Amino acid sequence: MYFDYINKEKGGVAGRTIQFVPEDDKFQVPLAIQAFRKLVDRDEVFAIVGLAGSSQAAALSADIQKIGIPVFGPNQTSDAELANPMFFTTVSSYEDQCKVCVDFAMDYLAKQKQEPRIAAAIVKVQSGYDWIKQSEAKLGAKGQKLLGSVEIAPAAVEAASQIKEMGEMKPNFILMHQTPATFILFLKEAHRYGLKVPICATTGAPSEHIYKTVGEEAASQFWGVQTVSPAWMPGKGLEELRYVSQKYGDPADLGNLWHIMAYTAAKLFVEGLNRAGKDLTRKSFIAAVETIQNYDTEGLSAPFTFGPGDHHGPTAARLYGYDYKEQKIVPRSDWIKH
Repeated sequence: MYFDYINKEKGGVAGRTIQFVPEDDKFQVPLAIQAFRKLVDRDEVFAIVGLAGSSQAAALSADIQKIGIPVFGPNQTSDAELANPMFFTTVSSYEDQCKVCVDFAMDYLAKQKQEPRIAAAIVKVQSGYDWIKQSEAKLGAKGQKLLGSVEIAPAAVEAASQIKEMGEMKPNFILMHQTPATFILFLKEAHRYGLKVPICATTGAPSEHIYKTVGEEAASQFWGVQTVSPAWMPGKGLEELRYVSQKYGDPADLGNLWHIMAYTAAKLFVEGLNRAGKDLTRKSFIAAVETIQNYDTEGLSAPFTFGPGDHHGPTAARLYGYDYKEQKIVPRSDWIKH
């Protein structure tokens, strides 16, 4: 969508148009490996934008580094991605997201005058296990222990046993890492079986689709961390987002912060291409992105900063919830610096 806008209204980048070659791995590692080989060997792509899935990233990481192909704006920021110099991440790390959630949980429970009993619920992928590790570390730094955790398969269609197991732990707060589909599954099943516990979750959570699908009773105490702003907020960057989504995309996507996250990553990718100029190589592109410092997205997000040896760009995140009366995602915090 953003690349269409750049090609058709900005004349491309440095005299070139951007050809976007999509591949759908259906959230399956074997298909991701096949798609990667096709993109690299047959299509000879310059870079990969928006790799989705931490298990896919982990499986491809060695080949990505060996080939030297930049991966820009993956949908997650797992430990494997942070450790690989070919990844340029535009989503807050799970460590930073977890800190926001743990700080929020501890403050929330203190206001409720409750002793913390905090558990985790994850989707069974690599970043889910990263989330458990970070939850244990962040709680440990506050003198607390994680009660335990439950796991849901990415393709699960029911979660009754996980809800029962979670209920037996008797938590008063849950730290959650899921996909949009398993967020919906967990919330619906929790409501069905009477598990009413406040939840703070990772970047996939702040989505109008999730909140509208599960309803207010199931999601009134469901918050999520994101690196970007909702589309309705002010700012030139968000005005452009709304225009581009109306003309080149699907306006219904504006209620999904993952859509805005992907748009922001594409914008940063184009900024790197512009800085690299006409003599574009992968090496020159990487060097150009490393010059992006305190980059103002004009409302889309907090500033981004990259640098030599530091390809993790986000500098802050917000906590979000949903206002069912106004029917929109709303901030529950200011920008929280990492």
